[in-house]
Amino acid sequence: MKVRSILVLAILFASAIGFYSCEDSHPLINNQKTNVQGYVRGYFSFPIANAKITINNTTVMTDINGGFNFGNVQTPYDIYVNDSSHNYQTIYKEVCTSSPYIYSSVMLTQGLGDYAINVHGPVFPTRQKARVSFIDDDKDILGTVEEPVSNSYNIFVNAPSGLTLKGRVILITYTVDYSGVLTDFKYFAIKNNVLLSQGTATEVTFSQSDLDTVSSTLRNCTVNVPQGSSVVISNYLLNFSNHKYSNYLNYASFGNYNVSNFNILIPNNLPISFTPQLYVFNSQITSGGDIRGMYNLPNSNVTIDMPPSPTITAPVNEANNVDVNTVFSFQKQSISNIVIFALNDSASGKNYRLCTKENSITLGMLSQMVTLKPNTRYSYTIIQVGTDGCATVGTFLENGRNANYFSGTSEMRFFTTKP
Repeated sequence: MKVRSILVLAILFASAIGFYSCEDSHPLINNQKTNVQGYVRGYFSFPIANAKITINNTTVMTDINGGFNFGNVQTPYDIYVNDSSHNYQTIYKEVCTSSPYIYSSVMLTQGLGDYAINVHGPVFPTRQKARVSFIDDDKDILGTVEEPVSNSYNIFVNAPSGLTLKGRVILITYTVDYSGVLTDFKYFAIKNNVLLSQGTATEVTFSQSDLDTVSSTLRNCTVNVPQGSSVVISNYLLNFSNHKYSNYLNYASFGNYNVSNFNILIPNNLPISFTPQLYVFNSQITSGGDIRGMYNLPNSNVTIDMPPSPTITAPVNEANNVDVNTVFSFQKQSISNIVIFALNDSASGKNYRLCTKENSITLGMLSQMVTLKPNTRYSYTIIQVGTDGCATVGTFLENGRNANYFSGTSEMRFFTTKP
């Protein structure tokens, strides 16, 4: 069975731009000159070439690696990204970093290749399941398969063509009860410095002596949600990547819970570092939005307080006679300081986004991207993104990842422009 890795951003919020750490490794201040070197990436970390990047009325095209460079840029500055071939346009307001790293919601299929691994191992007792993963930390690429235990597994990794991947193959077995709940971890094994080349299957063999017996500790998780929320779904994951979170995340989890209080098992004697994580999705009936978050789990009982969705305070839904001077305002929640105003033109199929730290905008701020058609109905929403303490768009775009992150989406609203 072929199981492919899936980008975590695709799982968490298909319309958002990307999450990055607020640990700004290139701190800048206003009114400072800097050289700006950045990248644009799509799903699977695939480089977006030939996108137009504009800063201060200067435009360059991204190269084959999705890279772009500007010299002698005054901070703060605005970045306008126009990827017309994928109907993706975004403006990032008042950026103050020398290394912006931008993710689009583009799913590319051309130029992706299959990298195959045939994993062999001992025969395990029945009723166990096995998770076998390949991780290339340098390129942030992961492939995984989850199957009933056997002595053979096939992993297929999607990655840009023509690469040589070098990483680790990790095998972990576990048991579940008849309802699918994780009951115990059993065995763990790892092979380092595994090389993958496109078109040639790599053979990896685990012997009985490679296996470590795994013990685990039971922890309790409580997820508190805002009033008016509907079902909460929590997925329990183990992150073996060196990144705080990976751009890739296998779609299968070790536990899937739709209750607010549950127990999980955390392995406690693995020979490599790992991060137990909980991905939580919470939809809200009252506001029509949702909140999604990824949380690191400590080696102790944990309580997670989910914040409410951001809300749009003006204009009213289905507002008429809207023009470039109409003020759109929104109430942020405690998850971060960054919002994305997402505008959709259903007639053209194009999406426009404005990323800002402000509490309100006007449509005139999008004039570089879109000319509003008269007497036309548009849809829009507010996406609040980032991590706690993420105060500026520049820190949001810094190239670094933080495991505890959030995405909050308001209800979708509509307006009609002036005749």
